[in-house]
Amino acid sequence: MRKEKLESYNLTGSIHTLQFKTDNEVLTPDGDIDYINGMSHYNNGTTSVTLNPNKGEGDLFDFSEFKRVFAKILSNLGVTEYKLLRVDFRLDSYSPEDYEKFQKLNKYLISLMAVTYSVKNKYRTTDLFTQKQLSIAIKCDSFELENYDRNAKNKVTGNQTEQAQARLEERTKSRQWRNLRNKETDELDNICYEFLSVWKQRWNKAIEHREQVHKIYNEHLVSLYLDGKNAFPVQFRTLTDFLIQYQNCIFSRAQMIDLLTQLKRADPSLDFNNPEKKADNFKRRYGIEYFSLHDLKTAISEIENATNFYFTTLTE
Repeated sequence: MRKEKLESYNLTGSIHTLQFKTDNEVLTPDGDIDYINGMSHYNNGTTSVTLNPNKGEGDLFDFSEFKRVFAKILSNLGVTEYKLLRVDFRLDSYSPEDYEKFQKLNKYLISLMAVTYSVKNKYRTTDLFTQKQLSIAIKCDSFELENYDRNAKNKVTGNQTEQAQARLEERTKSRQWRNLRNKETDELDNICYEFLSVWKQRWNKAIEHREQVHKIYNEHLVSLYLDGKNAFPVQFRTLTDFLIQYQNCIFSRAQMIDLLTQLKRADPSLDFNNPEKKADNFKRRYGIEYFSLHDLKTAISEIENATNFYFTTLTE
């Protein structure tokens, strides 16, 4: 990845939405309650509340402000005791080109996490007509991770106040909150621990699985090539067409060389003998983007820095 491009990978972190349950009788407050996204009442007397504190007094870009507004909301709702079910931590960027610009990098990061934690629910969405990617997400019982085009979503929902153009969002779900709750700590302390420590551990573990990610992508790419090379209607005319079409699934020179080696072995009729030379020629002629270990560490460091900045009030 080009150095100047990597240096522009800048994120701003903050809590987006959260969901909790309570046995308290939840009041209906007077006035503006736009911060409540949903509320469900159950027969056992428990109420589940989903809210976005940023809709109360504007975006909250540090944890001390979040705590102040959240306490005010709880008071308005008459809630004195609660248990977290889900918290979403957004990592936003604000340039209009950022979603497409860092689409492949974020795909790589999410793929690392998917492989590391053997996530089964993993998907990508595209616009029906433009075919532009809208989101990539992975979801399991403990957490979710999604990168989506916030600007495109704003246009669909009619949201005219949201300034973010692209979002990488870490979401921690009920199973993980139950695990943390066993430590008998305050729920707000659990939020800090989860996003400052647990997510950091996840990212540091994920970066160790680069080769496994490349291996899985290559296995599927070889299958796609073999299934499509003689297909009718035609899916691609040449190996070059195929590599251009799937270049966002190839993240490093080493992965490309391994892919070409496997393709040559599977289809000896391919007109090259040196995978390294073929990989370098393709890079030179078509400009495929690769990522080094340093690139990944820099991107993950930016995620950690944006998270640390949000929670700086803890150390003051």
